[in-house]
Amino acid sequence: MNIAILGFVGVVLLCGLVAFGVGHKNWSWGTIVAGVLVLLSATGYLYLVARVAQRENVWRKIITDYQTKIAKVRDAMVPGANGILVADEKNRSLAALTLQRARWRRALERVNTWRDRHWDNVRFKPPTNDKPGQIIIAFENDTATAPPINAGAELSIFDATPIEEGGVFVGVFRVREIEPSATEKTHTLTIEAAAEPTDADKTKWSKDYAAVSLYENLPVDRWLAYYQTKADPDFDLQGAYDAATTDGSFSKDRSLLLQPNPNKIDAEKILKDLESDLEYFKKHEGEIPEDEWRALADARETTPLPLGAYWATVEFKEPYEFPPLAGQPNAEPMQCESGDTIELDLETAVLLGDSTVTIKRVVFRRTLSDAFTSLRGGDIPLDKVADNKPGNGVQADGMIFIRKRLRKEIDALEQATNQLIRAKTNTDDQSALFKKERVRLEKDLASWQKDIATAADVERLFKKQVGIASGELEAAQQSVVRFGKDLDRVTALLAGQVNRQAPAPLRPTAPSEKTTSK
Repeated sequence: MNIAILGFVGVVLLCGLVAFGVGHKNWSWGTIVAGVLVLLSATGYLYLVARVAQRENVWRKIITDYQTKIAKVRDAMVPGANGILVADEKNRSLAALTLQRARWRRALERVNTWRDRHWDNVRFKPPTNDKPGQIIIAFENDTATAPPINAGAELSIFDATPIEEGGVFVGVFRVREIEPSATEKTHTLTIEAAAEPTDADKTKWSKDYAAVSLYENLPVDRWLAYYQTKADPDFDLQGAYDAATTDGSFSKDRSLLLQPNPNKIDAEKILKDLESDLEYFKKHEGEIPEDEWRALADARETTPLPLGAYWATVEFKEPYEFPPLAGQPNAEPMQCESGDTIELDLETAVLLGDSTVTIKRVVFRRTLSDAFTSLRGGDIPLDKVADNKPGNGVQADGMIFIRKRLRKEIDALEQATNQLIRAKTNTDDQSALFKKERVRLEKDLASWQKDIATAADVERLFKKQVGIASGELEAAQQSVVRFGKDLDRVTALLAGQVNRQAPAPLRPTAPSEKTTSK
């Protein structure tokens, strides 16, 4: 379409030029036609230039859009507020993803210490409601009579779903019996839980799994394996990590192993933890500067040194004899002469003192860990004790036993809490009764106080009446005495008058006792 317009505009321009050549001597219709054609050609050119510019603008937008998408995918850059590309905090560039893949591969090579046999894509029916579960292992050859594992063995099961999609560690189970099937070419393992399941375990065991990974043993972490693994001298782990993360943070201080976390499903977080472990692994056999190990030694009374973590190479300045170990009284003492060089744990080397030894160097070594020992615990036997009697050993409790013990303590605390709640309820009820009794007694107290006031008034009235009665009694007693005296006087006067008026007859003499009868 644009080519046709361009050809038409060229023909019009050519005709205009011819018309100018024919009619340039005087004005004529040819001259006017030539002018009109020139104007039309100029207009056509303007239209064509506008179309070309619009097409170029469209293509520029398409190219810019593709360049933006390429920058977003390849370089993780997005347009900013002013149109300039800035780093995208939500996405990663291809270079960062390449480094991420390299990090995962290196982490896998370092932490992959799985040993013994394992089976993939195994069907699994968990045990539920005190009923045993089943594991169905398929085989390809005719070895149905040869069980893959013995009864009583413990197996670790992992969900085959990727961890980013919610894959979890299902648990550890004990094999009760094995039933082979030659027709179906499978081994059916009847299993039970190796430990008392928690609520989280019951949730994971509430469904069947079409594909799980079955391991005969959990991985065992040994520092010697990592020590013998040669690190790539050309790989800059710190630089790779800083380039692949937005904050650039990297944990360099790692003194304890990571504790298990069954709820972790964030792949990036797990990778950072693994890289922290890798940094921790790199510290193995690394020499500790003198100021650092002296600071650790000075703070050992408040912060004990980890057992077996720091080792010192010492040179004796004078002869020294180490006594036999505890529990081995018949062992020969260890004699060190001046100039001998041996390796001791840092705490022992510090206790010997600068007068006895010279500490040449101090190194850090990773401690050992075993997943099954962490879960199930173990015994630390003692060879001999005093009088050559066998020792009882030391029991190291595992997480399963510790969890069971904590569960019992929690149940006891819950029972105590319930008892306290019931006691509090009874106390509250009694307190309510006491409050009611107090209100009633307070009301009675007011009545009693009124009665006491009334009784006091009555007492005052009684005392007043007693005083009046006492006065009247005393006056009556005085009147009685006076009347008695008057009565005696009148009686005597009356007796005298009677005697005068009527004297008494003479009385005969009374006979004597000596008179005898005739």
